[in-house]
Amino acid sequence: MKNIFKICIIYCLIMSSCSYNDLKTYNDKTSLYFAGDTDIDFSFTKYRGGSTAVIMVPIEIGGYKSDVDRSFKMELVNDSTTATPALHFKNPGTSFIMPKDSFKVHLPLEIYNTDPELKNSKVRVYLRIIPNETFINGVNYKQSLSVYISNILIKPKIWDSVYSMFFGVYSQNKHRKILEICDISEVPDVYDGGSYNYKWNAFGRAVNNFYRDNYPQYDENNQIIEPWF
Repeated sequence: MKNIFKICIIYCLIMSSCSYNDLKTYNDKTSLYFAGDTDIDFSFTKYRGGSTAVIMVPIEIGGYKSDVDRSFKMELVNDSTTATPALHFKNPGTSFIMPKDSFKVHLPLEIYNTDPELKNSKVRVYLRIIPNETFINGVNYKQSLSVYISNILIKPKIWDSVYSMFFGVYSQNKHRKILEICDISEVPDVYDGGSYNYKWNAFGRAVNNFYRDNYPQYDENNQIIEPWF
């Protein structure tokens, strides 16, 4: 009976040791995931830097930082990517480094505004983290990233009730000209003109004068944009 009792104790100790070692091994594995929003919507209409932009994609680790550089992999998922390499973006490659003593790295994704169709529709770059011998998958819903690229302008919700007083009838081409002439990145959905509308009044007259002095100018439907003041 004593022998059976000793065997049971030894067995429990062995199992406890195995469980601890297994857990320790698992916990020693560091995970990777895309930090922040996993759906990035980039429109060149709000970008003032030309036809090439660089999106910095943040990747974080879940676990311990290391005193050595560690390699990891990320892939372009072709069957879920509608953007065309070289036309819409530069393929970022597959092999990357998490620098020593770091919890995060930013990977550059170079994108292009050279396709006229970006004014009509969005394209997507779909990226996914690949586990390796150093890193396991982290947060499930942050293992993939979608970057949507376009050159589409969206009519502000308050255009008809507010901005039409300063800019007349809406069109995409007029919207672009407003951004260019007024040196602004957007016509916001939340009105910020104040009680006397000084800023937007000045903007409206500047854009109106362009269409008056450069008549005729056309909208995206080949209709003449008439001055409104």
